[in-house]
Amino acid sequence: MNNEQKKEKVQVANEALKALQEWEQSLKAENLIKDNTIKFKVKDVDYRVRLPDSDEQQILEEQQRRKYLELVKDDSFLFRKQWIEQYKKKGIDIDKMEQEIKTLDSEIKKLLLKLAQTQDKKGIKELKEDINKLRDKQYQIVIEKTNLLGYSIEDQLQIHVNSYTAFLVLEKKVENKWIKCFEKYEDFMNCKDVELINQTFGFLNYLVYNRE
Repeated sequence: MNNEQKKEKVQVANEALKALQEWEQSLKAENLIKDNTIKFKVKDVDYRVRLPDSDEQQILEEQQRRKYLELVKDDSFLFRKQWIEQYKKKGIDIDKMEQEIKTLDSEIKKLLLKLAQTQDKKGIKELKEDINKLRDKQYQIVIEKTNLLGYSIEDQLQIHVNSYTAFLVLEKKVENKWIKCFEKYEDFMNCKDVELINQTFGFLNYLVYNRE
């Protein structure tokens, strides 16, 4: 795998993270999950993502196994712990960053609870501004950490599994029928429609990890 390919996969992870944050709240409010699917529209085309079925789960497990073996055999890849130790030698503390993310999350939750109990319009506006500032700060740390660990074996493996899942379950509506959006994984990875890819990862991540 060349450096350009590695860079593209890290970019996929960043886009997925950004999309998840942008749509998480709207998904909860709009109740878009129906029958384990989420439907959305891009450029007047109807798309949907759904949970993988049992056959697709087996395909994903095989993909995960193969990718893991490929990464472990490649001496240019390190595990997360190895990367963290390398960064410590250069004065970059990943553990501290993770703690900052957790602390900010706790502060955000406290403000959200306070917001829910506030009636004053001025107070509501100020609380929303404070929450957005904390979220922006948290987001920047998360992105920095993602970039730093993006080449780790664990992260590369997760990126591949997430991408392959999206390829398997992304469908579009053609003549009132839902059909597979991409026939080949390479076509999905080479897709230049940033809006479609962002929404696919955002909705799929929510569907898989954030169902009520």
